[in-house]
Amino acid sequence: MKFWRKRKTEQAPTLVVQHDALSEALAALAGVFGDGMTADHTGSGFTCTEADTIARVLVLAGNREAAESWLEGHATGDDGGDDHWHYDESNPDDEGHALTEDEITAYVKEYLA
Repeated sequence: MKFWRKRKTEQAPTLVVQHDALSEALAALAGVFGDGMTADHTGSGFTCTEADTIARVLVLAGNREAAESWLEGHATGDDGGDDHWHYDESNPDDEGHALTEDEITAYVKEYLA
């Protein structure tokens, strides 16, 4: 006859975040990534997926303008085939361009839809 011991399972610790502390941290993050100089100098070093993830967090935290600045800086390094590169599909000779400020504004609004 075999006896099986019940395993003690430990519950994973719960992360407790104070709302004020999180809000302050997200505001600081928006200040860093939304800064035009930071966005221009480092944004192109991120993949489109990484840049979009940062922008989405900024938008959802109420920092839409910071998200737009961040993506504008990121898009300067994009080229054909990247997410932030636009083609005029009605013009077969169009070589495309990085999203403009207005196109980025529309792109960011999709995060809130």
